[in-house]
Amino acid sequence: MSVERLINSSQAAREFTGIVELREKEKGHDRSPVFIVASTYIEQGSEGLRRLNPRINEIKGSGEFDELAFRRLAIQEQDSLILNHAAVILGVCIIAIENMWGDAVFREEDMIGRFNSAVGRTIVPEWEHSGEKTIPLFEKEWKKIDELRKIDPSFSVIIARGMDMLPEGIKRLLEQSGAAPVIRGKLLIPFNRQTLELIKKSKG
Repeated sequence: MSVERLINSSQAAREFTGIVELREKEKGHDRSPVFIVASTYIEQGSEGLRRLNPRINEIKGSGEFDELAFRRLAIQEQDSLILNHAAVILGVCIIAIENMWGDAVFREEDMIGRFNSAVGRTIVPEWEHSGEKTIPLFEKEWKKIDELRKIDPSFSVIIARGMDMLPEGIKRLLEQSGAAPVIRGKLLIPFNRQTLELIKKSKG
């Protein structure tokens, strides 16, 4: 399993999302298609990062994994590290946006906790939140998000062209991590397609 297969193979995407959907149902959770696909990206990204651990440990030894060590990875390994990291960030941000739309509250602590759990035991450092636990949305802010959701129920359009309406905590994770260009360039289109397909399936 891998993010590369997730975004390039429709069959693999259905298999991966099906595993997550079944597991959530077995737990008694009624999850939305958005949550299912976003969680799949988090899981595949997390697994991809951990698969790189042996190679990263070999390169860095007892030292730090700095820019020089990164450049000693093969190009394919560099690309995989960047892509899997971006997949985790996309997934946690989409879930945060969907929850924000549903509750009219942004819970940065939940988003950062989900991210840190996914990157645990990998080379990616944990993220610190700003200290704001919950940030209520003004009605006009919620309406803007809802308008874009009606255009694109996967919420991916908000990351593509609605960043200005997002709370600082989400923008900070997307931008300061350096993942935003990779998300927009490689992940948003397959994420959007897979989510819309699952939404259609869920409606019968």
